[in-house]
Amino acid sequence: MTVRKYFPQKSGLAGLMLVLGAAIPELCHARAGHVLFVVGSATMQRAGVETQLARGQSVEAADRLLTGPHGFTHIRMDDGAFIALMPSTEFVIEEYVAPTAVASSPVTGAPVPRATGSAGGRVLFSLLKGGFRTITGLLGKTDASQYQIKTPLATIGVRGTDYEAALCQQNCGN
Repeated sequence: MTVRKYFPQKSGLAGLMLVLGAAIPELCHARAGHVLFVVGSATMQRAGVETQLARGQSVEAADRLLTGPHGFTHIRMDDGAFIALMPSTEFVIEEYVAPTAVASSPVTGAPVPRATGSAGGRVLFSLLKGGFRTITGLLGKTDASQYQIKTPLATIGVRGTDYEAALCQQNCGN
């Protein structure tokens, strides 16, 4: 009796390429952080699918985060940065390449920056409408040139570790 293989030896490379091809989207969109807190309406759009944000949910590069008129959300990025989105905000994580740290703080567990040189990461966010407050993490503390916020009017570079930005488009009152 002859046993016939469904995947002969020559197709081993093709099978490996198929497996790697399926994994590439996951490699391109690695976790950038996670949701700490949600109040009111807050959603995320990823790859054309909109979902409600929930505590503990991961956020990734290319995610669009939206809060409703009474919605708030807090995000902890993997480099230790904190982002608080205000009501009626549209915020996009355009690019997030996690910086590296030598160790974690024994007290807070937050990343501890390298003594010298770049942390090796890059952060690019877009504020399309609304407002946010942030406390920068490891990257903002070690290589501010690799941390940017784009708005329709300007690009913001970090020169401190705690700041707010708001974009008013219509009927903003005070």
